[in-house]
Amino acid sequence: MIDQYKDQPTPSQSIPLLRTFLGRKLISFTRYSIFPKEEAGAEMEESPSRVFEGTEGPLGLTFEGAGILGVGEDDSLNSAIVWLDSDRNRRLGATPMSEKEGVLFPIEASDPVFSQAKWRDFVGDQLIGMSIIKENPINPRLENRPCEVALCLSWQKNGKLAAILGGQGDDYWGFNKLMLWNAVQPKLNSRFYEVPLL
Repeated sequence: MIDQYKDQPTPSQSIPLLRTFLGRKLISFTRYSIFPKEEAGAEMEESPSRVFEGTEGPLGLTFEGAGILGVGEDDSLNSAIVWLDSDRNRRLGATPMSEKEGVLFPIEASDPVFSQAKWRDFVGDQLIGMSIIKENPINPRLENRPCEVALCLSWQKNGKLAAILGGQGDDYWGFNKLMLWNAVQPKLNSRFYEVPLL
């Protein structure tokens, strides 16, 4: 994770912040890759159109009348983390992703080469619920960490997506950092389970 975003709270510690986005329409969906998209695309074993869902780096979700929700990961917590990247008046948070030029490289969900239509479809949709995926760690050193490995967002038209961001379960989730719910649900079990938030 980018050091500037360490010490941000996990989703379960951020209910008041997350509630401000509930019922709002998504107006843009951006991956802030730690690699330029062309470089990330060249590294992909699959199609470059998988860069948006698979590259490393935080997400920025811009909501109508609510600002930008930042979603990232903190490996030391084995957890997703969230923050207000900028508020509804475009006042920037302490470390806005858009100002990390040369460190973070934006890729829009609407990118015709480095994204897929399934991610573009969420733009314009209304957020209606949130949950997390928790991990029962198999490694004893993770037992005292939050282990909120994903933030799941439920939408009025497009169903649910999960940002799989927790560090220790990466092998289990494979290549993807962003998954539709129909790909996530079969992987839920006694180790990885969903917990409703809002």
